[in-house]
Amino acid sequence: MKGHTELVSLFLSLGCNVNEETDSKDTALSLAVWQNHTAVCLLLLDAGADVQHIDQFGDTMLMDAAKHGNVAVMEKLLEKKVPIDHANKEGETALLRAAWKGEKNALTLLLNRGANIKHANRVCQVALVCGRRR
Repeated sequence: MKGHTELVSLFLSLGCNVNEETDSKDTALSLAVWQNHTAVCLLLLDAGADVQHIDQFGDTMLMDAAKHGNVAVMEKLLEKKVPIDHANKEGETALLRAAWKGEKNALTLLLNRGANIKHANRVCQVALVCGRRR
């Protein structure tokens, strides 16, 4: 994908299914978020991509966007009512991912939107502990 908005736009104009999944259950949007391609993410979101998609590990796109500190994509996902406190198989949330990576702007956005600061992952780490490791 490499962030080529022109190619993604072309595929969409030709009628490609914006929510088509790979064998590993990834979508164009989940891959774009995971690879931190903001322009492609916003294009796919505007084209109606499924924001409720959860990958094979239980991660949401909000979690991946938070890990990258991609506030533009996070805001768009939250506007579309993505669950802010969804926890994956390890008990990680978007807030924990942002804290672990030291993404201050992502943390601020999540906290301002009501993320649960007391949520702990499977090894009982909360956001404060994760953020302290940075």
